[in-house]
Amino acid sequence: MLNKSIGRSFKKGSVTMEFVTLIPLLLIMILFIAQFFVAGMAVVETEVTLRDTVRYAAEIGDEKKAKRWGLNRFDASGYYDMESLKVEIKDEEVIATARTRIEWLFTSAAPFHYRSKVKTPVID
Repeated sequence: MLNKSIGRSFKKGSVTMEFVTLIPLLLIMILFIAQFFVAGMAVVETEVTLRDTVRYAAEIGDEKKAKRWGLNRFDASGYYDMESLKVEIKDEEVIATARTRIEWLFTSAAPFHYRSKVKTPVID
């Protein structure tokens, strides 16, 4: 009889301790997944914009027009934005280079960047 009451007193707060321990862990996991999702969306949006920009530049042959078109095409959000887009046509090839700034969701640290470069032949 004495052993049963001692066992219960040790288990009394275990559910509360598990809850208090798991909530911050779950919050950190959710923030990590959300940051990974935002970075993935920024990469996909950058790659799609670059692909479409080089195609457009290859068709029309005008670097400035293609750059404006590409910057307007990029669908920025509050967490990522295209900092620069460079379009060059040389040696019958279109080269587009982009740099996208991605903000951290849960801290005010400096943002990180994604850079990409795409090439395609000029269409005559």
